[in-house]
Amino acid sequence: MTRHFLMLMDAMRQAARRIGVLSRQQLSLKVVGGRVLPLPQFVEAMPSPDARMCAVIVGIYSDRREHPELRFVLVVDQTAVKPMAEAVMGSRMAADPAMSRSMIQEFGNVGASAIANHLSGRIGESIHISAPDVVEDSWASLAAATIASFLDPADDIPVLTTEMRLGSKRFSGSVFLLADRNADLEENLVHAVAKG
Repeated sequence: MTRHFLMLMDAMRQAARRIGVLSRQQLSLKVVGGRVLPLPQFVEAMPSPDARMCAVIVGIYSDRREHPELRFVLVVDQTAVKPMAEAVMGSRMAADPAMSRSMIQEFGNVGASAIANHLSGRIGESIHISAPDVVEDSWASLAAATIASFLDPADDIPVLTTEMRLGSKRFSGSVFLLADRNADLEENLVHAVAKG
């Protein structure tokens, strides 16, 4: 799981830089914690199951298989989406829900692309990302649907707790990386991280 934390941390560094640039340094993102959660405890250990969340889900996959092998998921409270969008694109554009969704998709793209670039450089094969999917629902529904998209998910999920700041406002969120138990990349990931 350490390898997944390394990739998540790199993804969040890239996302934090991009968020700062896009918002003209009005919006900042930092990681405030991390842990590995066993799959059965994942939903219960995160925000309230009924909390309304907005998630961007991006598949990360190689040329060797048709379905995504990893999923990068960035989750924020739904109430954070509009203020974040206003910081990035101004209140006029952020008033359009499609534009707010586009901004969240961009953050997901940045994080997933950082992981894909890391993997591609380390294992020497093409790594691709899917189009980002933005989903707004309760935390329990989001987590259950994402986990259910795997035939056989890994037993543990690395999770980073994030905080986004906009002036005096603070918004908490989470970032996690889900994997198939038997993803072809798994052995290559161990080798890539061991090499440095």
